[in-house]
Amino acid sequence: MSTRRAKGQGSTMKRADGRWMHRQTVDGRVITGYGKTKAAAVDACRKKVDEHVRAPRGREAASTTVPRFIEWWRDNVLPNEELAPSTIKNNEYNAKALIESPEIAVPLNKLQPSDVQRMIGRWRADGDAPNTIRLRYNTLDKVLKTAVADGILSGNVMKAVKRPSAGAPRVVQIDEDKLDAALDLLGDAWRPMILLTAATGMRRGEVCGLQWGDVDLEAGELLITRQLTGDLEYRPPKGKKARRVPLGDEAVEMLRRHRLRELEVGLMRGYAVDDTTPVFTSDKLDGAVVRPASLQQAWKRACDKVGLEQTRIHDLRHRAIWLMQHRGANAKVVAEIVGHSDVRMTLGVYTAATSDQMRAAVQSIDKRTG
Repeated sequence: MSTRRAKGQGSTMKRADGRWMHRQTVDGRVITGYGKTKAAAVDACRKKVDEHVRAPRGREAASTTVPRFIEWWRDNVLPNEELAPSTIKNNEYNAKALIESPEIAVPLNKLQPSDVQRMIGRWRADGDAPNTIRLRYNTLDKVLKTAVADGILSGNVMKAVKRPSAGAPRVVQIDEDKLDAALDLLGDAWRPMILLTAATGMRRGEVCGLQWGDVDLEAGELLITRQLTGDLEYRPPKGKKARRVPLGDEAVEMLRRHRLRELEVGLMRGYAVDDTTPVFTSDKLDGAVVRPASLQQAWKRACDKVGLEQTRIHDLRHRAIWLMQHRGANAKVVAEIVGHSDVRMTLGVYTAATSDQMRAAVQSIDKRTG
């Protein structure tokens, strides 16, 4: 459904997800606003147009410093990007680190690749994590791309700066006896979620976003089409690509038992369990979704009690990735199962772990879901 407006005022349409979108072209750039209503989308677009018009450009680039432009981008461009709240917050953190960096405190049109390289070198010398440095690089690249798109700069110096490596993935050694003990401490609401994560390598947002319509117990597979964010919004999975995840026999039986429990709870509490019902619901037995942060907290409480203080849910994902490859699965197939966009990420998890770290895990993953 699309609505044409007068020339120069853009067009409005309703998206498949029910939200409205308004687009307008200004200075050769397409500016888009989103909202729950048509009026809200138009208003959002108009605000972005105003910000575009107010942005420093042309000759002003000589008097606009890089930190000042980053501040403008953080306050005016970033909030209007169609990004997950957590991604916006991470970019805000990165912007703060960039703003405080003396190496790039120069006029916008005077920034050189060597300035950026010196900044990256200082971060490395300070012991900042490789992935943190990589994400800060990405944020600065976005900022400068905005300056180019708005006609403030003629080119982006980041093209001449090699993107920092994310470093080897974190693969921790998990004591298998302690892992069993932690699983035993989890209640009916939490245990199946952790078991599925350990068996499939799914991300916690994907586990929390799973609905019964995504589960095919006869075929023994899951369809991952969404993730649940910290703000309880459904968004496409990381990489924005749906994928199928095969299940082992034990995982299928575990989900069958879990579905029976959910049907019983729904009958008792007065809510229906259908294709749109979350597979995993709150421990309050109200049929509500589980917040990803709540799942992490429940897992942390159990781990702390058994001496696995440094073990995150994401470490179970890495463990599953390692196990799949150890058992002979092709790295490309594993990458498709776990949703890695680059098979090198999958191989990195495998090579980062030592045989001593994972040897005890090889025989343990299936028995827990049985």
